[in-house]
Amino acid sequence: DGRPGDAHTDGRETGSSNASHPPIRALAFSKGSRYLATAGASTEVTIWDLKRKQKLKTLSGHADAIAAVQYSPGDTHVASAGREGVVVLHSPVSGLVVGTMVTPGVSPTGAPHGTVAVSSLHYSPHRRQLL
Repeated sequence: DGRPGDAHTDGRETGSSNASHPPIRALAFSKGSRYLATAGASTEVTIWDLKRKQKLKTLSGHADAIAAVQYSPGDTHVASAGREGVVVLHSPVSGLVVGTMVTPGVSPTGAPHGTVAVSSLHYSPHRRQLL
């Protein structure tokens, strides 16, 4: 039914089954913990309203699976990153992509080569910058 379910301590889900949804590999709570951003094997980030127990919106912008998602300290952005080496900044209000960053890859010889997958994200607690 598209709503996030509760889970048992052993990982089994209670409530509705979401068998058609790809696995979640990354999640982040908003500052007040009302909203939850989830991402994983798909190319989209899903924003859930935990108070209403429903899907709020879907954020797009990736070409490959997403490995990390993070709310900015003031909840003004949701950053997501994945295997294609791109960090996407989304507006959680409008759902639009407001910026992208590409991670440059380096070959064994030190020459630029493609991109590097991003597996985690974190905002600096002091300068509100994405690390």
